[in-house]
Amino acid sequence: MPRYSRRGGALLVTMVLTLLSIVAVLYLVDAILPSVRLVRGIENANLAYYEARTGIELALAEMSRDDPDYENTASSGSTLASGVEYEIDAAATTIPSPGRGNSEYSSDWNKIGKHDPLELRIDSATIDWMGVEFDFRVPDVDGSGTGILLSWTGTDALMTWTLSGDGKTLVASGSSITIADVNAGTLAIDWRTGRYGYGSGATLVDFYNDTGSIGGLGNCDTSACLLRLTVNRDLLIDPDGRGDRSIPYLEYQITGFNEPIAEQYATIRADGFYWGYRRRIERQIPQFTTSTSIDFTVFQ
Repeated sequence: MPRYSRRGGALLVTMVLTLLSIVAVLYLVDAILPSVRLVRGIENANLAYYEARTGIELALAEMSRDDPDYENTASSGSTLASGVEYEIDAAATTIPSPGRGNSEYSSDWNKIGKHDPLELRIDSATIDWMGVEFDFRVPDVDGSGTGILLSWTGTDALMTWTLSGDGKTLVASGSSITIADVNAGTLAIDWRTGRYGYGSGATLVDFYNDTGSIGGLGNCDTSACLLRLTVNRDLLIDPDGRGDRSIPYLEYQITGFNEPIAEQYATIRADGFYWGYRRRIERQIPQFTTSTSIDFTVFQ
């Protein structure tokens, strides 16, 4: 065979092998690159999540334990590369704020039960209690979407309430919240009477507003006051007529405050950013805690 023929054959084989190698490389690149991008995206998303976790920790470090109006927004780093933004909502005129309730059945409602008292910290001496309304209801435990009532309609006390501050306390006396009150829906407590001192009586609104004549509060803007409602009996329902069964809690909303007051739970929302990815974390943080065993409140 002539020498040029052998050289031409070798060149042709080399070209075919080179072409096959290029095709194989292109195929591998096309097959591998999406996986690489996916892994990088997962990595960046995870890093954005940890940035958000950092935001939660920053918010906790910045939270004021004695001035809910202080809670605000803040940021750190960059939203284009890596960074975090967070905000803290701790006071509102509607309790809970829409979408921030702690009920497992509806995020617009909070829960109150024998082990979950309703507590409101009051840092104002100018609340108009005549406009404040409490709404209690049985959670939609059977998924029917229809209102379920508590068993019985008696006037026995279901919840007791206390209003306290600066070493002074007004305790419900003959005006506790009853099963009939809860089943009726919305109610007001400004006119309800209680006992203080050595057995003297006063309505809630008079005790709250008083500056000396009856030894009431009158200074909730300079000394933290607390309104507490406590469930003191089992919560029973009979939606299908087959006998009573207990539920762990009721749901509640409070509306009509003329100025923001501290919510029982502050809501922290933190957004973490990392190279085009964003992750959000929300946490509800108790602003004050109760020891039900010895029945007192500790401000954190």
